[in-house]
Amino acid sequence: MFDCREWPGECTLAISGEEDEVVEAQLLHAMQAHGQQDGPDLRKLIRASLKPAPAGA
Repeated sequence: MFDCREWPGECTLAISGEEDEVVEAQLLHAMQAHGQQDGPDLRKLIRASLKPAPAGA
C-alpha cells in the first residue's frame, strides 16, 4: 500500500494491491498529479515507502 496522505500536501490518494501494481500506479500518479519524473530514485522511494495494507483493504 502507498498512502499519499502521509506526505506533505493536499493529496488524499491511497493505493493498495500487489507490490508491482502499486509501484506502477503510484509512479503514474506521482508523474501526473505531482509533476515527478520517472527514474530509479523515484521508484526506489516508492518501493521503500510501501506499507502493508490494513485488513479488508
